[in-house]
Amino acid sequence: MKSFVLLLLCAVLVSAQGTKQVRRDIPTLTKELELLKGYLESARDSLQSDVNSRWTKKQRYINQKEADKEEMAELRTRQEQVTNTLAALKEECFTAEGRIDEEKKAVQKKKDEWDFFTSSIDDIYEKESKLIEDQIPFDMEKNRVALDGLRREYQSTKQPAAAIDAAMAYYNNKIDRAGKITIGKDLVMPDDGDPTSMNVVRFGDLFAYAVDNGGKPFAIRQTGKMGMGRYTIEPIGSVDLATNITTVFPQWFEGKQFDGVTFDVLQNQNSDLLLAGKKVDKMAELRQFFIDGGPVMIPLAGLSIWALILFIMKFIQFTHKDKGYNRIGRKVVDLLKENKRDEALEFAKKQKGVVAKVVIDCLEHSQWNRSSAEKAVKERLLEEVPKLNRSLPTMSVIGAAAPLLGLLGTVSGMISLFATITHYGTGDPKMLAGGISIALITTQAGLSIAIPCVLLHNYLRNRSNHMMAEMQKHSFRILNRLWPVEG
Repeated sequence: MKSFVLLLLCAVLVSAQGTKQVRRDIPTLTKELELLKGYLESARDSLQSDVNSRWTKKQRYINQKEADKEEMAELRTRQEQVTNTLAALKEECFTAEGRIDEEKKAVQKKKDEWDFFTSSIDDIYEKESKLIEDQIPFDMEKNRVALDGLRREYQSTKQPAAAIDAAMAYYNNKIDRAGKITIGKDLVMPDDGDPTSMNVVRFGDLFAYAVDNGGKPFAIRQTGKMGMGRYTIEPIGSVDLATNITTVFPQWFEGKQFDGVTFDVLQNQNSDLLLAGKKVDKMAELRQFFIDGGPVMIPLAGLSIWALILFIMKFIQFTHKDKGYNRIGRKVVDLLKENKRDEALEFAKKQKGVVAKVVIDCLEHSQWNRSSAEKAVKERLLEEVPKLNRSLPTMSVIGAAAPLLGLLGTVSGMISLFATITHYGTGDPKMLAGGISIALITTQAGLSIAIPCVLLHNYLRNRSNHMMAEMQKHSFRILNRLWPVEG
């Protein structure tokens, strides 16, 4: 670029001095020419140097560009390798996380199984501790001590397998005692009395007989209940049974023979009557029936009393009115036959009831036509009909509500029975039969109230219809006597 500028400068100097060339002399021109040649050579060298520099820079740029391309390609290759490596590592991480989740689930499953196992064992011990109260009194303390020992050992070792083996041994011993006849002395605590050491012959878990040192026999039996009241220890009050027990008891106690064992097969709440040698008290039986029915028996009893009161009231009302209607109607008709209207009116005013009121309305309207009298009679009959039908819908409602209340008591009893089965199981058929029997008591009571109530309601309804028909008959008979011909 500098050389180009010098050339231009030279050209300008040459053109400027072109006019003066004539005046200059040749040496001067020669010097100038040499000087210009020097300038030109210098400009050419500078231009060549600048071209070479530019070419060198361009070549260096091209080489750097190629090097950058190679480096970029290498970086791109390394980036792809790193990306592939990261993808592989990510896949390995996902796989490892999946394995970890599976391991966690497996560990949680094992933990849940262990918790279920341990809780089941705890539930077995807890359930058995409650069932101890249902066992025969001679085994209650022994089983409670044994069960407490098993529970303490399991809590200290936390070995379910050993706990199950120990529990199985406990149950086997319990079942073995429940199926054997056991003879020996034991501490007996009667329901009414102090603990006494007695000779006891125990027939499994069913029942037992005991005789104290004074020779007084006792019976250990089931009551049909659950819990602490399942077994009772009572003295034998029946003379025949006491004589039988004291006679054969020495042979039983010595284990010689067990023929002629006398006991109550049912073993329920009525067994105490057999042991005491008493007869069944009907009032006590009715009271027990009411108690067994539960709270629903209270409204059922109220409904039965209510229905009985309504029936007695309506029966008295209908009987009284029926007789009065017939007597008044016949008397008034007889007086009208004799054309004694004034006497009939006086007689009617002294009487009570709808027929008397009808007679009064008819006689007082006798100055008018029959149509006016009939309207007055209809109004009077419309006033009397609600009185006759009063309380009859109530009896109908009682007849419909009683079986529903009985069904409610049955459902409640069945729910309680199933709760008992859940707690104690179904090993005792007597408990199931007793629970079902108690549950059905309310249904029996409800039907016992509803059936008579429906029949009595129908009877009273027929009486009411009959009385309304009689009132209409007497009314129209009187009208016919007053107005034999219309108009």
